[in-house]
Amino acid sequence: MSLSMLNSSGSSCLRGSTTNLSSYTVTGTYTKSTSGNYTLISFTSGTGTITFSNNKTINYLVVGGGGSGGSNGGGGGGGGGIQIGTTTFNKNITYSCTVGIGGNGSPNSAAQTSEANNTSGNSSSISGSGFTTITAYGGAKGGSRDYGGGPVGGSGYGSGGGAGGCATGSGTNTTSMSTVSNTYTVSPYSGQGNAGGNGTAGVGSGAAGGGGGGYGGIGGAANTSLGGTGGTGYQWSINSSYYAGGGGGGITTTGTPGTASSGGGAGSASLTTSATNGTSNTGGGGGGGLYGGGNGGTGIVIIAFT
Repeated sequence: MSLSMLNSSGSSCLRGSTTNLSSYTVTGTYTKSTSGNYTLISFTSGTGTITFSNNKTINYLVVGGGGSGGSNGGGGGGGGGIQIGTTTFNKNITYSCTVGIGGNGSPNSAAQTSEANNTSGNSSSISGSGFTTITAYGGAKGGSRDYGGGPVGGSGYGSGGGAGGCATGSGTNTTSMSTVSNTYTVSPYSGQGNAGGNGTAGVGSGAAGGGGGGYGGIGGAANTSLGGTGGTGYQWSINSSYYAGGGGGGITTTGTPGTASSGGGAGSASLTTSATNGTSNTGGGGGGGLYGGGNGGTGIVIIAFT
């Protein structure tokens, strides 16, 4: 027997259940909803499956988990990568849909050695027998100021994370306070996202993180009074929802943190609370913080059909 409830939008939410609906079977944690003429099966965590009793043309949206934000003037996390398209699911073949989790934000700690401990997002995918796996990569984590750790500025994944502000200027990516890089690198995965923005160098109040890259645009560069804006995300035409925005950059208490949209978390200038998390099931990047970065938002896999 399945367990069913209504979510905030009024669609049916089924957790850990198996549903037989004449022409298809679904397992896992998912929601079922409609948009226009489409039925949408949205897998929201873990791995679920879908099987059709006849060949079926489907539209898919696959979003990787968002990268987390850095700290101490840290960069915003990159939005998860996105894969969209149309394909055919063959009859009686079980297709697995795996949802990537978002990265964990830089700890809410004053310890410089803890700054680099944030993580990038995880990939989401669709796979099945005889089917070429579709993978959306997770967004890169944002850099932190004093203890950069890779990938500062995001070395790839879905979208790049924003670079952390530097203590004394740009340089190589090492763990030395005086040589932490405040520049980004570009994602090696063509078509899945954009680069994060540059951080700005400065001691104390001068350091600020760049915005994380989003699927729709690069992250904004920071300056000494403003954290970088998170890169724009993507609006899927089938359900009009937004996904994979980059997180805003953090800054010290004398400046204004970067804003974000499309599921990305805003940056923070607070000495006591972490930056905003990316929105769950959007793949949004976490905001960069002063005293802790935000978590990246969980990804999603949606199968839409008529």
